[in-house]
Amino acid sequence: MIKQHETLKVAEAAAPSGSLRGRAGCRLLSAGRFAGTHDVPWHTHEGDEIILVTEGRCAMSAGRDRWFEGAAGTLYVLPRGAEQYHRSHEFTRDIYLVFQAPAGLFDRTARILQVSLAGLCARLFTEISALHLGPAAGEAVAVADALLLALLEELNREEHRLSRTRSRHPALQRAVDFLEGSLGRTLTVPELARRAAVSPSHLNALFRKEFGCAPLKLHMKWRLEHAARLLSGRMHGVKEAAAAAGFADPNYFIRMFHRRFGQPPVRWQRVSDPFPV
Repeated sequence: MIKQHETLKVAEAAAPSGSLRGRAGCRLLSAGRFAGTHDVPWHTHEGDEIILVTEGRCAMSAGRDRWFEGAAGTLYVLPRGAEQYHRSHEFTRDIYLVFQAPAGLFDRTARILQVSLAGLCARLFTEISALHLGPAAGEAVAVADALLLALLEELNREEHRLSRTRSRHPALQRAVDFLEGSLGRTLTVPELARRAAVSPSHLNALFRKEFGCAPLKLHMKWRLEHAARLLSGRMHGVKEAAAAAGFADPNYFIRMFHRRFGQPPVRWQRVSDPFPV
């Protein structure tokens, strides 16, 4: 598990500036991990619950007549007081968090989302549950609540991104698809504009309207996240992860990685927790 001060740096890198320490009322009530082939009978919680399936297939209820099927990468949102039942279709692992949050911070509607198990949301899930299940301490509680806020805000951003994708400008979507398929190399704006079939200035305007930044800045962010996933899998060293993300100079990669994640890649890899139960 990441040490508490390092974990908070990860959360602060993920959340908008100042939001972790300046927003009160987000509180973790309980957290835990499930592993097995058995069902979890009908129950309710006093707080809202989010559940991330990390292995297997299952179904969750949000009331007696509403069921959601899920598999690895499915995230369930279950509102406070809803009658719940967990049905395992095979051996299943999941991480669950029960919490209270200020009104308007997070949509409490029962639903499912799909997230990457190598992404930031999954890592935050893991760290929050580890802090809650570890030795009780005031600092650990505060860090867990901060991470919870970062997680909810990251989920909000992901849902907003998916919603915007459905109505995205065709040229912008072509450019985004090309960026996502080119995480192992550097690009130029003219090259990207040719792929999108628009002028460079039009492309820049589309990216700034959609993402709030220029296309190459977004590409850099995604390349660094790609490298972070490789490092978390522990099958790549720093030089290998840098090369796989299109960085010819490992020292430049280290500087950019530290700027993005608040810690050097060696530490990131050392403290990564690949979803133990």
